[in-house]
Amino acid sequence: MSGGLAFMVNGYMCCGMVGKDLAVRTGPDAFDESVRPPHSRPMDLTGRPMKGFFFVAPAGFQSDLALKSWAQRGLDFVLSSTTKVNYKSGFGRMKGRTSSEQFVRPTES
Repeated sequence: MSGGLAFMVNGYMCCGMVGKDLAVRTGPDAFDESVRPPHSRPMDLTGRPMKGFFFVAPAGFQSDLALKSWAQRGLDFVLSSTTKVNYKSGFGRMKGRTSSEQFVRPTES
């Protein structure tokens, strides 16, 4: 995920780290609510914000409770039925591969 670390659940990105920021996936329906709290902002990796993904600055997840709360938002989305509907938002399941196969890198012979 753009040089970051992604945590996958059932083959879908839930949350992760990009630099020092926490990246969370909530889908487009919960996006506006998720970027309102202090320290959160839309994910913008290419100059265009990604609807359904957002960053939380380190000050926003210093406590275990805050980190758990943000991660739970991502987990709630991934476990919801809307994950499959929002496949176009990216970072979804790689077609034809199981979640464990997504991370296997080919080796040279």
